[in-house]
Amino acid sequence: MLLPLQVLTRQQQEQAAHNNFNFDHPDAFDFDLIISTLKKLKQGKSVKKTLYGANVIIFEGIMAFADKTLLELLDMKIFVDTDSDIRLVRRLRRDISERGRDIEGVIK
Repeated sequence: MLLPLQVLTRQQQEQAAHNNFNFDHPDAFDFDLIISTLKKLKQGKSVKKTLYGANVIIFEGIMAFADKTLLELLDMKIFVDTDSDIRLVRRLRRDISERGRDIEGVIK
């Protein structure tokens, strides 16, 4: 799970677009919201993430192109191909270090 520290409100997004938002100051962060969210996640509870309108939405995943209806919603599709040996090494590293799996479980 990715929990970004920087979550901008609509007003902050507008300020950032006009270079009027200081990302390098503690006031740029809603620490109360971040702390509350992190506590809930650590307790195994679900959390809500606010999404604002965006000109670009990046939808990614290994099965991103698997569903025809979903494909029809995408205006642009980019497929990144990597050598199978490199994919295997990356997956082994990630699953063993980040997910606590063993080699046999990853290869299975």
